Amino acid sequence: MGIMIPDPETTAELAEHTGPLAEPPHPDVAALWEIMPGLYLPDGSAIYGPHSLAERNDTYEVAEYSPGWVLIGDDGGGAGYLMRALTAGAPPPDGVPRPGEVYLLDLGALCPDVAAEGDLVTTDLVAWATGQHDDRHRPGEPRTDP
Repeated sequence: MGIMIPDPETTAELAEHTGPLAEPPHPDVAALWEIMPGLYLPDGSAIYGPHSLAERNDTYEVAEYSPGWVLIGDDGGGAGYLMRALTAGAPPPDGVPRPGEVYLLDLGALCPDVAAEGDLVTTDLVAWATGQHDDRHRPGEPRTDP
């Protein structure tokens, strides 16, 4: 992997943040946060950092409408990037490993079965968000059907 430069806007937001920081909701998010505290792209897409993740999930009431899922970002156009919630270092509640799948779903259509209703974006958050491989849809690029 090449050297990644942290996003200056999210880095500044994190430095100015005075409240509590969210724990990473999935090991893949923890790995991304080790590289950068979130990411903004020119098209308005965002991958949230520890300073904004909890607030965004509260705002969209993700725990109520999509239990077991966490909103990790948005496309800037009303859809959210969601992953199954799994705290780094903690085993899954049912003992079944959860892949690092990221789905895109309209934020007005949050539901319990995001995997069935949303569009699979990637199974590798870090590589996808940092542009390290060409997965289904990188933030900031138009989606195309495979």
